[in-house]
Amino acid sequence: MIQRFSFLIIISLISGCTSPYHEHFFRENIELASSKTAVSGEVFVSDGRLESLPNIHTQRDLISRIDGATHRVWIEIYTWTDAAKLTDPILRAKKRWVDIRVVLEGNVFGTPRINMPIAKKLKEAGIPVIYADNHRYSFTHAKFWIIDDTYSISTGNWTASFYTKNREYIYSATDMVTLHFLEDIFTADSTHMGYKDISQIPSHIVMSPLNARSQIETLISSTQKDLTIYVQTLDDDHILALITGIIASGKKVEICTADNESNHVRQLEFPSWHWKMIRKPYLHAKVIIVDRTRVFIGSHNLTTNAIENNREIGILLDHRDDIVGQIQSDFIRDGCR
Repeated sequence: MIQRFSFLIIISLISGCTSPYHEHFFRENIELASSKTAVSGEVFVSDGRLESLPNIHTQRDLISRIDGATHRVWIEIYTWTDAAKLTDPILRAKKRWVDIRVVLEGNVFGTPRINMPIAKKLKEAGIPVIYADNHRYSFTHAKFWIIDDTYSISTGNWTASFYTKNREYIYSATDMVTLHFLEDIFTADSTHMGYKDISQIPSHIVMSPLNARSQIETLISSTQKDLTIYVQTLDDDHILALITGIIASGKKVEICTADNESNHVRQLEFPSWHWKMIRKPYLHAKVIIVDRTRVFIGSHNLTTNAIENNREIGILLDHRDDIVGQIQSDFIRDGCR
């Protein structure tokens, strides 16, 4: 009896120390996150700047920012190649004793070894490189970095195409709410720990897999006049159903995507004047604009995997006429309208 009692105590202690929480694939956690609101004493003000690519000057600017870093450069990104020409600036920063930390995807879809050369160079220089935890996420498809106290949330990876061929966006700012949140996410992902403080996700942040479904669907459903979808790939059934309902209600809907097989299949479900596909520049952006007053920019394609199974990071910006105008100009220039 004593032995049995002791065994039960041990099992109880083990159970108590083992959290049932796990981000990946757990619908109850996604729903729980969706029911929470951010607990933050600060109001988010979107006073950052948006960079539109392709633009080779962005490469020079990013190199300059890394060369000017004084205390840290933290990078979490899906794909990084030498062609981006950012490795040498990072190595120079390391020699200045800047705190360099990197999280990479170790199993990039279609090119699983693409990040290995960069990882090898960085590790040889004494820079810690962590491969994403594919047991927790299908991919770490996020694209953000922190240089000193400025964060950047990007739609694109560190590749040559990022600067020279792709339609991409980078939003950079210094507000403390977003900065501290991204610090927490980076720390969680670099230690292969789940982000458990789901009630602390700021209301302007879109993060897969926890609150992305709720945030994106709520944003699209809030359309009163017009909706612009400007993304690489759109094939999530729930989002497509929402868009279909908005079209049926008589509101203006414009969809522009990359010219790929998945989009070709789903485009057939819509009248041709609502959905256009472009080949040049290659549309790698992930943007949603609602009523020309609210903008989503992030790493998420509008696919089920991106919304529910990956690590993805995006941001919602309100009342930024300058940013809306900048994106709308690109939308027209690219032949999307």
